Amino acid sequence: KMDKKDVIQSIEQNLYETNNGLPNYTKLAKVFIVNDEWSLENGLLTPTLKIKRNKLENFYKTQLLKWYNSEKRVSYV
Repeated sequence: KMDKKDVIQSIEQNLYETNNGLPNYTKLAKVFIVNDEWSLENGLLTPTLKIKRNKLENFYKTQLLKWYNSEKRVSYV
């Protein structure tokens, strides 16, 4: 069983491998792991289970800058 530290380490490795060799403008800068459920009921997903980006950004708007300004590349928030 993986603990939180192992999960973060695994995602950091995947982030490094994903970004390796990509142009800077396409690289992922940060990964945030949240406990919140994204569902049709809370309006964060469409009926075809696509993310409603504007709703998601609004849902987390008070926390986004704090998370993004964190030194960590992968954060469990």
